[in-house]
Amino acid sequence: MTRLAATIDSPPPSDTGLERSLLGCVLVKPSLLADVAALVVAADFYSPAHGIVFRAMLAMQADHVPIDAETLGRALAARGELTTAGGLGYIGEIIGSCPTWQHWKFYCGEIVEKSQLRQLKYHATELLEDLAKGTPAKELLASAANRIADLRKELGLAKPPEITSLASAAQKRAGAIGTKHGLLRKLGFPELDYAIGGGVADGEMVIFGARPSHCKSLVALQSIHAQTARGDTCVIVSEEMTSDVLGERTLLFASEIPREEWDSSKTIVVGDAATYRNEHAPCIVVTDTVTTSRAVDEITKAVEVHGARFAAVDYAQLLESPGRTMYEQVTATSKAIKRAAVKLKIPILLLCQLNREVEKAKTFVPTMKDLRDSGQLEQDADVVLFGVWPHRINHENSPTDYQFFVAKNRNRAIRKAAFGAKINPSRQYIDAERPGNYESTFDKFKD
Repeated sequence: MTRLAATIDSPPPSDTGLERSLLGCVLVKPSLLADVAALVVAADFYSPAHGIVFRAMLAMQADHVPIDAETLGRALAARGELTTAGGLGYIGEIIGSCPTWQHWKFYCGEIVEKSQLRQLKYHATELLEDLAKGTPAKELLASAANRIADLRKELGLAKPPEITSLASAAQKRAGAIGTKHGLLRKLGFPELDYAIGGGVADGEMVIFGARPSHCKSLVALQSIHAQTARGDTCVIVSEEMTSDVLGERTLLFASEIPREEWDSSKTIVVGDAATYRNEHAPCIVVTDTVTTSRAVDEITKAVEVHGARFAAVDYAQLLESPGRTMYEQVTATSKAIKRAAVKLKIPILLLCQLNREVEKAKTFVPTMKDLRDSGQLEQDADVVLFGVWPHRINHENSPTDYQFFVAKNRNRAIRKAAFGAKINPSRQYIDAERPGNYESTFDKFKD
């Protein structure tokens, strides 16, 4: 066997012992977690159990929960992940695997190195398989160039970091007050905007998660209608729907004529479409990008060429990214979308599918652990929102009732954790106004 063949057939580069030791360092000295999280992300762990434990630690830190073996076990149990993480016995093994916490930085470096080597091996193997299939040289070279560019972005090597001072950053932010770029962007649902502190900010990654047919695309389109009505160009990357379907849904929003009467009222409907076009800035529609890398490239082009100020992606689990498993691919997608939002300084609304298990709960109340296929999503997101259409769960529920839940709002307070709204499916519109005497029936979810 040649060295090349041996390398291809060998297990992916990893060292689960070092991963366990790093987690042990955090359990022995919890104050290390912030420094560790600056160097390592959950996806860098080869062992799924170690990634689960690391995400649980980050969630505990965010909730100001002390980290030790006992509290970690409780947190994993509350997330329904204790068994998957190895159980209470394995937490004890993690503590015992840390010879000294002072070696934490070495462990981080080795874990990241192995993670990068796994990514390189994945891409190299894919190229060799394409070569074996007889792929033409030009296509192979183009594929190699794209993969290298993707890796450079993935590993943060595309450009040097921006360096400034806190005082300069504060002065820059103060200067933006009252300007277009200093304002929070309304999503088009007044009660929802109030719930998240006034809207979303440039550079934020906003997740909207829901089960199938629970109006993810409707929420994205209504948010875009709100942006374009204010004169801001947008871009939507859709792997879920064609441009024709998106056009029809926009027309349902723009026209009061019911869909079944379009044929007999074509002149009016055409006029409504013209009115919408005249009163809204453009929204660029991109479909069939297939890969996260191309989706990000199209969003970047929309920003740099057309001045887009808001983007929506429909949806995370449909985009392909480097990785052997769906978990790894969604993790890579999440990280790429997050980097794009920060780099381009625009909000990116990323639609996400929820796990089926949420439907089995006694009450249909989504939480961040219900985000499908990757815990990286909840880690990267600045805002996490969920939608539930009760009629889809039980047809005895009113078809006009809709529910919003706010699970995370990193940079602002959560004023309302949950509230109800009214949906008009035939018009592709959710009415989430804020009447002055509004009383929420969801106050119990604030705690």
